Amino acid sequence: MTFLGEREDPVNVIKDFDLFLLTSREDPFPLAAIEMAMLGKPVICFEGATGTEEILKLGGGEIVPYLDTREMALRVIEYYEDPHKLRADGNKAMELFAAFTPENMCPKIFDSITENGSGR
Repeated sequence: MTFLGEREDPVNVIKDFDLFLLTSREDPFPLAAIEMAMLGKPVICFEGATGTEEILKLGGGEIVPYLDTREMALRVIEYYEDPHKLRADGNKAMELFAAFTPENMCPKIFDSITENGSGR
């Protein structure tokens, strides 16, 4: 593992990753996972820790038991040993998470806040 420090354009670095480990103990629907999925990278997360799990149930990665880091590591090895699965799950992740980009979601969130904040 190499720590690269702060980057102005992190996509130039993360596009070379093979997959994304969402190690959060609790995170509603992290943008980092969405961004990685949009780059065609499978996502591995803990069961019950993130809203990302709802999408991954349809494919695009793996869900492991909560805080089971051994199982998470085994899934990483599985992807390492099966490049076809890595590509297939990455493609599925890109497809499934396409609707959740900031460009798609931010206007909806803004409209909801505006509508609900106006007292209507």
